[in-house]
Amino acid sequence: MKPASSRHPFAVLVRVVVAGLVVVVWWYAAKSQDPARSDATADWVLVKGVAAGWSQLTDIRVLADLVGVPFVSLTEATEYVLHYRPPSALVLLHPLTTFEWNEAHTVVNVVGVLCFLWMLLVQIPRYCDRSIESMWFPLALAPVSAAFVETAYWGALSAIIATLVTASIFRSDSAVGRISLGVATAMKLYPGLLFIPLLVRRRISGLVALGTLLSLMVAGVALFELPLGESFRFFLEGPRIWLTRFANVSLAAVLFGPGAPPWSFLVVGLLGVVAVSVYSIRRPLSQSLALAASVSVLVSPLSWASYDMLLIPLVFWIWTRKEFPLGKYVSGGWLVFQALAWLPAELEAVGLVRVAEVIGRVAVTLAVGLAPSQLWTQGEANEARFTGYAGQEQIPSLPALAIVRRPRP
Repeated sequence: MKPASSRHPFAVLVRVVVAGLVVVVWWYAAKSQDPARSDATADWVLVKGVAAGWSQLTDIRVLADLVGVPFVSLTEATEYVLHYRPPSALVLLHPLTTFEWNEAHTVVNVVGVLCFLWMLLVQIPRYCDRSIESMWFPLALAPVSAAFVETAYWGALSAIIATLVTASIFRSDSAVGRISLGVATAMKLYPGLLFIPLLVRRRISGLVALGTLLSLMVAGVALFELPLGESFRFFLEGPRIWLTRFANVSLAAVLFGPGAPPWSFLVVGLLGVVAVSVYSIRRPLSQSLALAASVSVLVSPLSWASYDMLLIPLVFWIWTRKEFPLGKYVSGGWLVFQALAWLPAELEAVGLVRVAEVIGRVAVTLAVGLAPSQLWTQGEANEARFTGYAGQEQIPSLPALAIVRRPRP
């Protein structure tokens, strides 16, 4: 096997071509979005409004009026439009307000695309069983995936979070992995499911990651003078709003529909926690973290198509394992669906796309869960080669989707 750092001319050409494809797709997707309705603008408005003393649970349209930004919601008829970020995320997003509101979309996208390129062309090849020049098929599909296009279109944080979580999976016992996981969970809460394998296996890295998250939370509460009751109120009121969004592709939203009771996402989330906890007892740490990442996009009560950015590293990981044919079929199918999902979306078959997205997530989760453990310890052997850290004990193996431009708040 050629090392992933191969300087073969064709390997360099693959990187250049893929990087160019990423930039082109990003440019057209980002340009087609109106900055006045993007996630990045909503983040800008939220930080400005909370810094001015308004509640973080205020209707985002009200906050936009207060700070003088023409924010346009796609759900104007909705009684209450919530754009929540935990206190820790407000700290991390605060530098965004040094730019004008109409520049926020571009700033988030530029940072996101750089993170995506780092994940795709630097991080992932280090831990795959094939050289980068032999991975042209998945590398070409990843930039045109619904997950990446959605991320660029909405100016979302998904590319950044995916890169940070990738670092936490591949380098779980390094300082990079510890801090990355804490920061990723500080931005969005759903990556917090990755704490479970670390805590179950009694890794100190879990405590360090948790400490990073709590430090950022405390800093956010202190900096913005937030009452602690706000976050508890969010968890109580959030489900009522989340599960009514038609484009929400979380497992609970698809299973129970808009009329689902607020407790339904708690039941699904608890099942995810139990599954990851039990799995973490018997399987290698890296594989348990990977499973936690795929489960997290399923059990999160609010989950857009852009959250599938988290699955791209896992898809590459199992696609390159020659000893695991199931992984290649699942990964290839998932990538092809992601690249073509705009077809049913254009035909207004959004409901079909939502179901297919969830099925794809379940398929990737099962492929990760059923993969023989020796396929994952190979990744740790590669890590030792690149970082000098051997890390994980060997554990015997067990038997072994869409550009949905959603009506968002």
